[in-house]
Amino acid sequence: MIHVDDGRDDARGLPISYGVDDLTLVLQDRRFDRQGRIDYGLSMPDQMMGFMGNVILVNGQLGTQAVVPRGIVRLRLLNGSNARIYPLSFSDRREMHLIATDSGYLNQPVAIESLVIAPGERYEVLVDFSGGEAGTLVSSANPNQMMGGMMGGASTAGGSFVVLPFGVDVRLPARILEIPADLGGVLPDSEARSVNTRQITLDMPMGMGMMMRRSNDRFAINGQSFDMGRIDLSLSKGATEIWQVSSNMMMHPFHVHGVRFQVLAENGKKPSIQNSGWKDTVLVNGRVDILVSFEQTADRANPFMYHCHILEHEDGGMMAQFTVT
Repeated sequence: MIHVDDGRDDARGLPISYGVDDLTLVLQDRRFDRQGRIDYGLSMPDQMMGFMGNVILVNGQLGTQAVVPRGIVRLRLLNGSNARIYPLSFSDRREMHLIATDSGYLNQPVAIESLVIAPGERYEVLVDFSGGEAGTLVSSANPNQMMGGMMGGASTAGGSFVVLPFGVDVRLPARILEIPADLGGVLPDSEARSVNTRQITLDMPMGMGMMMRRSNDRFAINGQSFDMGRIDLSLSKGATEIWQVSSNMMMHPFHVHGVRFQVLAENGKKPSIQNSGWKDTVLVNGRVDILVSFEQTADRANPFMYHCHILEHEDGGMMAQFTVT
């Protein structure tokens, strides 16, 4: 995970002591065999829904604990799982303050009690440990379910499960003691206007229709499985489009390379708070409308991609290519 900043986080009043009050957390689920080796044997449900592990790792570690100062702590969250979606919260229901989405800061922190993070998404939150109480970051069960009730293969059992416990060490320097009021970010505020509108469908077969296909063409976008030799869209640099991205089978985290976009609507309604900032990945549960501007060039030799961020869907053909010239 690469951190990109402008060197002004200290002036924003944000935690910046890496590993002390500024923690990067990569969340993954894995399976291990009896010898402790990663087991990536895919069942048919795994191939359909995406791989689901039964062990939660944070930064590649099992059963670890974060020790933080008695103050405000910054969590930079990345969902690095193949398919699992994490509805995150703290077990004591303490607030998190959302400060950044995939592609930039919000204008001010927003208090939230829960955060749903899909594969490929990144969020930053502030958590208040100034009271000295320990806390535990937990997740509800993966909410992704196909029409008809089919879930992924192995999964963590039951309802909520522990992602990461936090302990408080009063000996650590508590540099930030209150949530900043202003982050200096600029929210996307473009209104849907008279621009080209494009329909993007995330397609997957059911039952025998999937089983009879090859592993690399089981899924598709707009009816076509990925072909490295085919350019699906040719766009002009500086163009702006509305993409209406839809899926009627299950939820898909949809990612576009080389851009940041504004979420205009989710199923015809105002986007959720966590999708109010600049994004490059969004969880599609029905239909999501996004406003995309294409400012970075990409030629036929080095095109950009757009795809589902569930690894088995991407590898199975739910990916396409575009150029910007």
